[in-house]
Amino acid sequence: MSLAVSARFARSFALAFAVCAASAPALAGSQDTHRVSLRFRDGQFLVLGLTQVRSVLPPSDELPAVAGGLSGFWYELRTASGDLRYRRIVEDPIRLYYERQSAGALGAPPVLDRDEQIPQSRLFTLTIPRAVDGDELLLFGSPLVAGFGEQPATVLARLPLVVPAGVAP
Repeated sequence: MSLAVSARFARSFALAFAVCAASAPALAGSQDTHRVSLRFRDGQFLVLGLTQVRSVLPPSDELPAVAGGLSGFWYELRTASGDLRYRRIVEDPIRLYYERQSAGALGAPPVLDRDEQIPQSRLFTLTIPRAVDGDELLLFGSPLVAGFGEQPATVLARLPLVVPAGVAP
């Protein structure tokens, strides 16, 4: 295994370990939250809407310290002044992976190939603590280019949140 591959593996492993560790503590009772509906189309993210729901929200995640940066996907809810309100590490809602078998050498077992694609359009939702006007949703991820899923994550989008009338606290 090359040094570059093992470094990418270490970053991905650290993020996966953080997700498992964060889900271990008991969850608090239900609270008012927002479900954020998002669209990814042609490389751009758009907030389609906020829906107020009462649900159990897992605790905010911490990011592990890893040399060279983390790969993966997470989102943050930040105040208008930039203070972190909530962070959640999740499976990348954009990338699609396909696995297929191809014939190996004569007498050898089949080989499993993995193909990564970035679709032109995807719809997905995220759950956040109840937002207020001026809050901002930041999406972090590895570059949205097929084959770059293990590269260090950067800010993919900064999305201002506007709470619909009658939904504000």
